[in-house]
Amino acid sequence: MTYDLTRHRFLNLLASYQPSTYESFGQQDERFSVPMHHAMKCRDRLHVALRIGLRTLPSDRQTIVDLGPFPGSLLRLLRRIDYTKSAQLYGAGLMISQDFVNFMQHDIQANILTVDLDPVGGHFQTKGYSKEVPLPDHSTQLVFALEIIEHLTSPFHLLAEAYRILRSGGHIILTTPNVTRIGNVFKLLIGRSPNDRLAPPGYKNPDDEWRPHAREYAMHELADMLRQTGFDIAESRYFLGEDTQDCRQTASQHSINGECIYAVLIYGKSLDRWEKTMKPVVLAELAGSAGYGGGERYLELLFEHVDRDRFRPMLICPEPGPFVDKMIARHIPTHIVHLRPLFNPLAVVTLANLLKRNEVTILQTHGARANVYGCLAARLAGVPCVVATIHNSIRDYEVGLIKRYLYLAILRVLFPLTDRLICVSDAIKRDVLADCPGVATRTTTVRNGIDQRRFSRSGDPHKIRKEWSVGNGPVLLIVGRLTEQKGHRFFIKALPGLLAEWPSLVCFFVGEGECRDALRSLAGAMNVEHACRFVGAQNNVDDWYAAADVVVLPSLSEGLPFVVLEAMAMARPVVASSVNGVPEIIQDGLNGLLIPPRNPQALEEAIRSLLRDPVQAARMGKAGQQHVATAFTVGKMLDDTVRVFEEAMPALSVGASPKVQEEAA
Repeated sequence: MTYDLTRHRFLNLLASYQPSTYESFGQQDERFSVPMHHAMKCRDRLHVALRIGLRTLPSDRQTIVDLGPFPGSLLRLLRRIDYTKSAQLYGAGLMISQDFVNFMQHDIQANILTVDLDPVGGHFQTKGYSKEVPLPDHSTQLVFALEIIEHLTSPFHLLAEAYRILRSGGHIILTTPNVTRIGNVFKLLIGRSPNDRLAPPGYKNPDDEWRPHAREYAMHELADMLRQTGFDIAESRYFLGEDTQDCRQTASQHSINGECIYAVLIYGKSLDRWEKTMKPVVLAELAGSAGYGGGERYLELLFEHVDRDRFRPMLICPEPGPFVDKMIARHIPTHIVHLRPLFNPLAVVTLANLLKRNEVTILQTHGARANVYGCLAARLAGVPCVVATIHNSIRDYEVGLIKRYLYLAILRVLFPLTDRLICVSDAIKRDVLADCPGVATRTTTVRNGIDQRRFSRSGDPHKIRKEWSVGNGPVLLIVGRLTEQKGHRFFIKALPGLLAEWPSLVCFFVGEGECRDALRSLAGAMNVEHACRFVGAQNNVDDWYAAADVVVLPSLSEGLPFVVLEAMAMARPVVASSVNGVPEIIQDGLNGLLIPPRNPQALEEAIRSLLRDPVQAARMGKAGQQHVATAFTVGKMLDDTVRVFEEAMPALSVGASPKVQEEAA
C-alpha cells in the first residue's frame, strides 16, 4: 500500500500548519509582499516532491532522510501526514545549530545530523564536519534533496551518499531550478546566471553555511549524474512553481515580480546492487599539442595503463602531428579540434558537440589553451567532471607578455569552474595558487611516473656509439625539444672547457624544434660543432640513455621532467637546472647534481666532476634508480590520478564493481 498526497489533502495540511521560528521570515522581509514562512513559500515544489515520494514509499518500516533539512519544513510536514507519522525521520546537512537539533527532536522526534555534503568545495574544511551521513548502508527507503544541488560545488558526493544509504529499490527525489545551456553560458561569462536572484543583498561571507548558487543544471545533466551514480531514472519532468508570485522586485536583489519559475523534478530508483554491469565511463583527454613533450608522454602512459574496465579513453588534439599519428597507430580513438586563435567561439561549440556526442563523463585537459577551451566546452556540453592538469607554470610559457596576461586572466575566471586541478609538482602548485588562490581546496599534486619495467631492461650501451662512430670518449646526452625554454644554448657554451680536457667528447641532442638552426650556428661560433650531433626525435630512447655517461637538462623551466625520471631509471647520472619541480626529484649530491639555470660555468663544473669521478657518477646513478623505483612509478601516477577523479566524482568509487572494490581494499 502507498499513499497519494492529493493537492486537496496538501492544502488542508498547509492550512493547519504552524510554522516554527526557524521557518518564519518575519514581518519585515522585503522580499515578500505578504507575511511568509518557508513551507508556504515552497508549497508547490514541496507538494510535488512529497506526492511523488510518498507514492514510492511502502507502509512498513519507513525511514526517510532529508538532505539539506534546514529549516525543517519537509520533515515537519511528513510527521503531520497520517501515512508517515510513525516513520523514522532524519535530516543531514549544514546550517544546523544545537537549538535547531533540540527543537526538531522535541517537536517531531527527527534526528538532525551535521554533514558537509559539499566537501569538493572545501568551504568548511576547517570545521571538521563529517563528510558521510552517519547511517548504515542500505538503511533508507526514501531520500529527499530539494533545492540543494544548485548550491553545491559538485553534487556527486551528495548523490553517492544517497545511493549508499538507500536500500535496493529505494528512491531519491530531487528538485532544482531548471536552466537551459544558455544559463551556464551566463555563469561562465559574468559569474552568475538568471537563477542567482534570491541571494541575500550584499552576500559576500565565505564562512556563512548558507551558500549562493554555485551552478544550475539542465534536465539531461541531472539524469546523466544520477545514472552515473547508479540510479535508474524513474521519472523526470518540469513543473510550474507558482509559489514565487509572492516575491517582489527589489533593486538590490533582482528578485521575481509576479513571475513563475520552472523547476525540474527528477527521481531515481536505487538499482539492486550489481543487477547491472557498469559501463566504463568515457574519459576524454584534451592534449595541449600534437607534438611530443611531457604532457604527451603523460597521456601515452595513461592510455597504456588505464583500467579499461572502468574507463573508455579517447584523445582530442588541437592539431595534427606526430603524437596524433602515434596514438592512432595504437588504436586510441582520436579526434582533432583546431583550437586557434586564442579566442575562437566556433572551436568551443565544435568541442562541446564532440563531448556531447561521445557522452563524455570526465574531461581531463592539459596546458593553458586546452584548459581554457576544455572548461568552456565541457560546461556547455554538460560534462559531469572536469579536471584541469597543469604541466608548466603559466609564468614560464614561451609566449608574449600580452598573451600570457590574457591566459592568466581567463584561467582565473575558469579554474573555479573546474572540479579538480592537478599539478605535476608542488612548485607548479605554488605558482597556481599564487595566481588563483581561490582554487586551493580543489588543487592537488600528482607527480609524473614512468614504467620502471621498460627502463630496467638496460639498453645496449655500444649500439649508439657504433652507429655514430663514437670512440671511447665521454658521451653527454640532452633529450628535449629544441626550444629556448630547454636551455640548450647554455649547454653549448659550457662545452669548450670540457672539450679542452676531453677532446673526444661527443654530445647528442635528441629532439626537434624551432631553435635547431640557431643552436647549430651557436655551436659553429663556439668551435664545438664537431662534438655536437643533432639526431632529431628518436622513438627508442633506451639505447641513447645507455650510451650516455652523463644526462644533462639545462632547462630554464620545467614541470616535473620525464627525461630526469627516465635517465635515473636507467641509472644514468643527471645534471639538471634547479627549476620548478626538478628539486622534487633530484637531491643534490645524492642522486644527481643541481645547478642554477642560465649558468654555463656551473654546468661545466658539474659535468666535469662526474666525468672525473666515474665511481661517484655510478653511485649517483644507482641512487637515482632506486629513488625512481619507489617514488615515481606509473602505477602511483595512475592511482593518484584516478583518486582525484573519484574525489571530484564519488560515483566512480560507488560505481566500481565488487571485484574492483575488493581489489582496491
